[in-house]
Amino acid sequence: MKALIECENLVIKHSANLTVKDLNFKVFPGDFLVICGANGCGKTTLLRAILGLHPISSGTLRVDSSLKGQIGYLPQQVASAEYFPASVGEVIMSGCTPSAFPFFTGKHRAVAEDAMEKLSVADIRRKNFSALSGGQQRRVLLARALCAAKKLLILDEPDAALDKESMDKIPLLLGKLNEGGLSVIVVTHDFSAFSEIGKTVLSIGEKNFFGTVAGFRRLK
Repeated sequence: MKALIECENLVIKHSANLTVKDLNFKVFPGDFLVICGANGCGKTTLLRAILGLHPISSGTLRVDSSLKGQIGYLPQQVASAEYFPASVGEVIMSGCTPSAFPFFTGKHRAVAEDAMEKLSVADIRRKNFSALSGGQQRRVLLARALCAAKKLLILDEPDAALDKESMDKIPLLLGKLNEGGLSVIVVTHDFSAFSEIGKTVLSIGEKNFFGTVAGFRRLK
C-alpha cells in the first residue's frame, strides 16, 4: 500500500532556536495518527509543513498527489472573527469546495448538513459566526474541516476551547469517521483522549517515537 505521507530524517526549523529533528514516520490510507509532545516542540509546524505552509530544512517530506484538494484542516488558532460577517451555515459550506463558491450544489449542501448535525451546530446555522462563543466557533470550524476532508482530516488541538461534553464527543466522532475510511491526523496535549482510537503515535521531543499506541504506552 502506498503511503499518503512519508517523512525520512526530516528537519524543520520552527523558531530562532528551536528545530524539529530526525522525524521518521508514514501515514497510510485509513491510518489514525496521534501527534503529541511538549509545548513548543514543533507539532503545529510539522502540520504546516505537511500542508505546504512551512518549509523544511532537510530530509524528505513526501505528500501523495492524490491528497490535493482532499484535505480538511483545523488549525490551532484562527484569525479574530470579531468582524466576520458570515453565518454559521455559510462558514461550514465554504469548506465543501472553495472553487464552487457561491454556486453550491445539492450534494454540497447535503455534506454541510451532515457535518452540522455531527457537530451539533445545525440549530445555530443562521447565527453570525462572530457572535458565537469560542467553543461554538471551534465546533463550526471543525464542521467546515469535515466538509473539506475527502481523504484526510488534519486537526490541531481539536478540543481546544470546548466544553466537557463536546470534548467527550470529538474522539468518538473521529473514531467513527476513521472506521468509515477517512485518514486522520490529530495533534493533542491529551494523549489519553485519543489512545483508544489512535492507530499510530508520533511523539516529538528529545527522543522522537513513532509506532503503535501499545508501543508508546510501554514507554510511559
